[in-house]
Amino acid sequence: MNEPLSYFVKYKEAVDNTTLDVARSVLSNDITSALGIVSGHSAENDVALSKQKDKIQQELDKLDAMLNNFKVGIEKELRQKETTYLSKSYTLYEEAGDTAKYILERKKKHPIVQDGEIKKKLIHTISENCTWQYPGVIIRPTYSDLVNPMISLDPLYIMDEDLALLEETKKNWTTEYQARLRYSIINDNDEVIFKKIPQNQIGFVLVADFFNYKPLSIIQKYTTEIYNLLRPGGVLLFTYNNCNLANGVRNFEKMLYSYTPESLVRLMLEDLIGFEYVSSFSDPNSNTNWIEVKKPGTRTTLRGGQTLGKIVV
Repeated sequence: MNEPLSYFVKYKEAVDNTTLDVARSVLSNDITSALGIVSGHSAENDVALSKQKDKIQQELDKLDAMLNNFKVGIEKELRQKETTYLSKSYTLYEEAGDTAKYILERKKKHPIVQDGEIKKKLIHTISENCTWQYPGVIIRPTYSDLVNPMISLDPLYIMDEDLALLEETKKNWTTEYQARLRYSIINDNDEVIFKKIPQNQIGFVLVADFFNYKPLSIIQKYTTEIYNLLRPGGVLLFTYNNCNLANGVRNFEKMLYSYTPESLVRLMLEDLIGFEYVSSFSDPNSNTNWIEVKKPGTRTTLRGGQTLGKIVV
């Protein structure tokens, strides 16, 4: 019987973490220590011992090369095995038809961040990218504690696939502050998704608990457009289901999230679109994974002030 791909990915995780570094270091120290004790008795003996030490080093190098070649082979085998998962991921996406009610209920059952310390780390990463000097975009604003650090962005474009998903967010803002907000409905099937946002102007984009349910091709469509929205140095941060980890593959096998390995996501972002990698986070024991990338360049602005507003508490 064929085992689920998550079993193979778990095995690959163990293989990838296998290294001879510790063994090489301990062995080298032990040999050096032993030679230090016995050397000096005769020049001929010292030369012979030195040659044997070199041979041991050469054998370790061969073993290291074999291990690395094995890792490459395992990676190729995974790429072959996962083709059906990538195809199925798109099929499930096409068949989903998630309603706003279902999305909100799913958020309660499967929040993208449960661990308090990890949530603090994510909020800190978001906050570092937010300043009143640049406009910003958030897609899927259903997590208020992730939206709150973005209130300084001016204007702030708030977007989702259904008006009902924006209504709860609207309650968070004062009437005065609403003037700085730009609400919009987006659709994966539109030829151009972001019709109302100026090109090359956005400083920061957050996509939270949205790409987790999209296949790679749809993520590529969004991120390509987002790249064009960002000003040089502008940052994109998004959560997703990292299927480089066995837990991420299990999430897909349970039909919870899409199949999106970090290796393929980064290849798409960096090689196909042109983003520069900034940072990433993955927790092998939860559903929390995110990637931070930027458009090449340095963010600059000519702004000298902002309109103030506050969140309703």
